Amino acid sequence: MTHPHALMIALGGSMLFGCAEEDPTNRDGDDTAAAEDSAVEDTDTDEPIVDPEPEAFYDIEEMGITNLGASPSRVGAVITVEWDQAFEDPDQQAEAFIEYTLDGVEWLQTPSQTISAGPQEIFVVGLPFDSSIDYRPILEYNDQQRIPTETYRVATGTYPTNLPSPTLHTRFDDTKFAAGDDYLLGSISEEANGWSTDGNFWTFIVDRQGQVVWAQKTPNSHRTMQPQRTVDGEGILIDENSFWMPNTDDNRQGLEGQIHRVTLDGNIAETYKTPGLHHPFTQLPDGSIVWGASPLGPSNEQIEVLPPKKTDGFRESVEIWDCREDFYQIYDLNDKLNCPSNTLVYHEPTDVFLISFYSTSTIVEVSRTTGQTLRHWSTDPETMNSPYAFSPANANFEWQHGMTFTDQGTLLLSARYTVDPNDNASEKFTVAREYRIDDDNQVLEEIWNFGFEAPTVYGQTAGEAERLDNGNTLHNYGSASRVYEVTQAGEVVWDLRWPQNHLLGKTTFLSRDELYQLAP
Repeated sequence: MTHPHALMIALGGSMLFGCAEEDPTNRDGDDTAAAEDSAVEDTDTDEPIVDPEPEAFYDIEEMGITNLGASPSRVGAVITVEWDQAFEDPDQQAEAFIEYTLDGVEWLQTPSQTISAGPQEIFVVGLPFDSSIDYRPILEYNDQQRIPTETYRVATGTYPTNLPSPTLHTRFDDTKFAAGDDYLLGSISEEANGWSTDGNFWTFIVDRQGQVVWAQKTPNSHRTMQPQRTVDGEGILIDENSFWMPNTDDNRQGLEGQIHRVTLDGNIAETYKTPGLHHPFTQLPDGSIVWGASPLGPSNEQIEVLPPKKTDGFRESVEIWDCREDFYQIYDLNDKLNCPSNTLVYHEPTDVFLISFYSTSTIVEVSRTTGQTLRHWSTDPETMNSPYAFSPANANFEWQHGMTFTDQGTLLLSARYTVDPNDNASEKFTVAREYRIDDDNQVLEEIWNFGFEAPTVYGQTAGEAERLDNGNTLHNYGSASRVYEVTQAGEVVWDLRWPQNHLLGKTTFLSRDELYQLAP
């Protein structure tokens, strides 16, 4: 498979630039044009015509490059290439990028950036741990691309100790993947204890081959369950969740919760205090951070919004919804029921939040502007006073996680399925379900599902389902430590697994361009 950014291919020990083998210098691969451009007179002999050596290749010093070096960052699989650049014209600018290869066959390049004379720094990302690359800096200016005659080598860092390692269980076939879904961002527990793990979480990025290309451990043995790109695309938000720490005073649960904004070099650019952070958080288009807060424990939960900084640097969170006041009291629900959430998402087209409560198998829709409860759906409509029924009747969700509204307005989620709900010992497995919401008849009509066919998978807790741009679905199995990408027809086109019972947090795909945008 040739990467869409591939530039060069090495065959038979020769470096080819998309041309015939006997002409390793022709980067355009146009032998006819090269022959026409060379003013070589026809001598009517059988001797081959040899093009002159192109002017594009230079010794590194002739390119004005000195002190060239590369090293892995402290997070290991990010390479920093540095050098000092000089030009004959002190006002000269150039476009610069790094060409590199992992296997000597497929050559890739970093995004181009404009440079002037002086110290330079370019990051190479998306590289597996315990690997090495051959690389060289390329300069473009005055209508010419300048290429070093030599390549250089650097090794990435070693695989992090105690980071669970994934394995790809499907044949790699990128023709079945959504375009641009090149890497998977997610989090995972270091210990294989499912939800009972005491801490030690990692945020990771893996490529489509199942190779980890970036990882960072959460500080203070706290949990990370909802890693995500910032809305501006220039950082990763890593939640440091203290709610689930052992021996925590019930009256102070999660008060040390915070969210860090980090870049791929591992540096924390900013930290946001999110007291009471219980499980989920999300973002608004303006960069506001929104989280489910349970400062007094799982008996109640609020939606808190931390707006962007004002010009004076001051920011203070605002409560916009309270589970008991804005839901239980309005619908006359049993005040002894807890309302701990596990998912909170914002749907921009309708300007609403969806918040999921696992202990009552209920999903609530909340207006962002008014804080009003708009609709709610529950597997126990009598207890939760929900007017919506399921069609078919046995298509209800249980212990649901990771729901979203799709672009078509359907409700997509991951849920537990119990073969015989009346038997505590009955077989259980995890499924993805999609519903059409019929408000006129107050029905959730199941229109698609996945996971009922053998071999089934059961994740006791967590999980999520996300519809991808090509119509496939990304299904995360939580504590079953597995991620599937499946087609609408139910074909598994990507099956990535970790050792059983490591708890997976939120997972989302990144494109190669989005990955580079995360670099400092």
